[in-house]
Amino acid sequence: VRCFPNGHGYAVGSCEGRIAIEYFDVSEQIQRKKYAFKAHRKVESGRQIMYPINALAFHPKYGTFASGGSDGVVNQWDGFAKKRIC
Repeated sequence: VRCFPNGHGYAVGSCEGRIAIEYFDVSEQIQRKKYAFKAHRKVESGRQIMYPINALAFHPKYGTFASGGSDGVVNQWDGFAKKRIC
């Protein structure tokens, strides 16, 4: 679990390789912004392999964040565009 630099919400990683973006404000308008996505997964021999999320870290200025998984990979994400940067 890692809080946003602005303190308005947090990201949480799961043992199923998913990352969820959540907000502290309980208003319906803000809660519509939350989402979750598959992060550290790959397909081998037709089977999907899920890797737990071990670390999350936010950039203090740009709204991007990084996730580290048990697959040994660090991914960078654009939290606003909801896309992987690299």
